[in-house]
Order: sequence, then structure tokens, then C-alpha cells
Amino acid sequence: MIAEDADGLRVSVKVERKWWRNLFYLVCLFGWTIGEIAVAGVLFSKNVITADDLFFAVWFIGWTVGGYFLWGKWLWQMWGRRELLVGATTLTLQNTVVGQRRSRTFELARIKKVRAVTSGDGIAFDCDGRTIEFAGGLDQTAQQRIIAAVWHRKRGHI
Repeated sequence: MIAEDADGLRVSVKVERKWWRNLFYLVCLFGWTIGEIAVAGVLFSKNVITADDLFFAVWFIGWTVGGYFLWGKWLWQMWGRRELLVGATTLTLQNTVVGQRRSRTFELARIKKVRAVTSGDGIAFDCDGRTIEFAGGLDQTAQQRIIAAVWHRKRGHI
């Protein structure tokens, strides 16, 4: 979706969904959650902790951290969106999943070489010696509108 509003040019793209991958993540999460519940039941039902329980406690912490990332990956695949906003003086890239947002903002004056990604479905630009990509899901028209909006706001200094 591409829209021009008071804030500037806004591009919103859904994350590419591969249903076989999402089903695989869901099956893994089911097993992961069963393991988490089983070990939590063992750990929290005891009044005295033994040396063997120390292994389970360390395992439980690692398993919980891993589960957090696996749940995040699944949620991203199911409901993730990437947004790009070209404002008057900034370009903001934002990842949104289930109401949680993570943003990176770049000053237009520091952006160089705005271009279409070689794979043909995203854009890239250079900023402070790094190449930043807004990957995937853009058709050629969207790419051209984004590049033109950045060009216009930088007044031709790309």
C-alpha cells in the first residue's frame, strides 16, 4: 500500500507469508510449549532443589529464551508489516508486528544512492557508509515512487 499524507510518502508492505514455514513453526511451538510446561512443573513443584534440578533450571532459562525468539519469528511471519515513511527531512523504516514497533530513522541529507535492489522487489540506500535495504514486496511502480519522493525531498542531491 502506498499513500501520500501530511507526514509524507508512506509505504506499507506485508511480510511474505510462506504457509508451509508457518505450519512448521506452529508444530515446533507446540512441542516447545509442552516441554516448557513439563519442566516448569517439575521445577516449581519441589520444595528442595537438588544438583540435578540445577541442570533443569539452566535448561529452562535457555529453553524460555529460545521460545521467545521462536514465538517472535512465528508472529512476524503471520502478522508482520514493514513500513517506510519519506518525510520532509527524514526517512523512517519501521517493522510492526502485533502492535509492537521497531523503527530506524535516517536524515535525508545523509542518504546517498537510493536505488532498486538488484533482486527487483525492494529498495536500498547508503547512509553513513552502510547499505540499508527495505526488502521485498515492492513492484517497480512503488520503487520508482519511493526513489522519486526521496529525490524530490533532497532536491536532487542524491
